[in-house]
Amino acid sequence: MKFSSKRSAYLAHCCSSRHKIREWELKIEEKYNLNLDNPFYDGDPNDIEVRNIKSLDETGKEIEKPTEYQNYLVWKDLDRIIKSDFVIAILDDNYSIGTHMEIFFARMVKKPVYCICLNKYAIEHSWIKYCSTQIFPDLKEFEIFLNIHKIINFQEMKYAIH
Repeated sequence: MKFSSKRSAYLAHCCSSRHKIREWELKIEEKYNLNLDNPFYDGDPNDIEVRNIKSLDETGKEIEKPTEYQNYLVWKDLDRIIKSDFVIAILDDNYSIGTHMEIFFARMVKKPVYCICLNKYAIEHSWIKYCSTQIFPDLKEFEIFLNIHKIINFQEMKYAIH
């Protein structure tokens, strides 16, 4: 059974985990009729971040980036979070300050944050608990959650912020 309408979620995760998460993302999009906005792969092919990730994947090297790149990257991600219905954040053992900042920002703009904590330290952290609408210990538990909620109007999750 598919959701009554397609929802959009910003998919926050570490760049170094992108391949493993991309595989999972594509399965979830198909199975649950969701649009997961992956900042490393989705968007205009001419966008500097999409080109940078493509170069990194193909050659192992990043492209030369202008000095204003960092500001552009942050503002683009923040805009994508604002436009999403909710955020799915995956915290694993790879280091990423960006993912944590995206979780915090989503909380500040009152977006539901569904945090999948594959890192056992993160699952107990008070900031993660405060900023998350719901926390899951693994991908399987999150999928169980999606299975339960696919029979209701997914829009209701949008307002499930505490």
